[in-house]
Amino acid sequence: MKTILLLLACGITTLSARTWTNNQGKTIEAELVKVVGGTVIVKLKGADVPIKIETLSTADKEFVGQWVKGSGDRTPTGLKVPSAAGDALTLCGKPITKGGEMNLVESPLPKPEGKKDPKIGGKETMGKGVDTTLKLAVAVPADFDPTKPQKVFLVVTAVNNEAEKTEGNIGKFGMYCTSCIEAGWVCIAVDSNVGATNTFLPLQEAFNLLDKEWPGIKSSVFAAGGFSGGSKGCWAPVAWLVKNKYRVAGVFMGGCNEDYSEIFRKEASAPAGGYRLIHAYMSTGKDDTIASPAAAELVMKSLKSNGIRNARNELHDGGHSFYTPHFAEALRWFAEPETKK
Repeated sequence: MKTILLLLACGITTLSARTWTNNQGKTIEAELVKVVGGTVIVKLKGADVPIKIETLSTADKEFVGQWVKGSGDRTPTGLKVPSAAGDALTLCGKPITKGGEMNLVESPLPKPEGKKDPKIGGKETMGKGVDTTLKLAVAVPADFDPTKPQKVFLVVTAVNNEAEKTEGNIGKFGMYCTSCIEAGWVCIAVDSNVGATNTFLPLQEAFNLLDKEWPGIKSSVFAAGGFSGGSKGCWAPVAWLVKNKYRVAGVFMGGCNEDYSEIFRKEASAPAGGYRLIHAYMSTGKDDTIASPAAAELVMKSLKSNGIRNARNELHDGGHSFYTPHFAEALRWFAEPETKK
């Protein structure tokens, strides 16, 4: 086992056309010879090398499963090969528990390209911390299958001071997670080692990781949202998703008094056409003195003038507070079949 890990780390390749990836993202080029129990035997530089199936990426586990189905007597043990949708769900080498538990995954961040990491909103990050580590919180439903498209909600929080920055998006994960799981959505939040960050680097790395290990993610339906400042700031990852050709179905805006949709669209150079099918759900307290119903109506007008054709504002009895029933209703609305108007 030490041998194959060393080979993967060094990136040694053969003339075979098949690329194998382990659950830490390391790759080799080798030919599949046979499967024996929970081990695949590959031909690498003329030698038979064993690899434990449990150490492979999700996509490679699926490939092995399909290979076994058509291999006849080439699998003499007849033992079950773990499938991509099996119980051994991992992300970045970490076991992921299904059913709504928050799983925290950490991974080193690459150095940003160019002299400076681009800032979201053109602002400097609070504090003196440097983004060096991705922190990704993930909760998945009990029937989650990483090979299939999902509904994925991205949590965004307000950052008005250093304490909120340190708490980050992950600090507000619990506000949204239960409703997401109950509605069949995956819930994620992205931070760095310094907490919430106003650079796109952690978000980029998080989706690189998800796309590589959970192949259904690229074809998934996405939504993002937050409360108060998070309801404005959530348009930054939405614009990034649209620019990178992910399908965004909805945006949840709780207690919102300003529309940042166009600001972030222009900053990310996202195509305006990607906004036309987004459903924007606003949740406003009748007694909210910070994001009043009157202010919410102005936001509604702004959204529609910026191409968000499917926008609605719902009122609840209360002030400037997160209203869970509205969030659950928004998820149901976002999941409705796509229609053009």
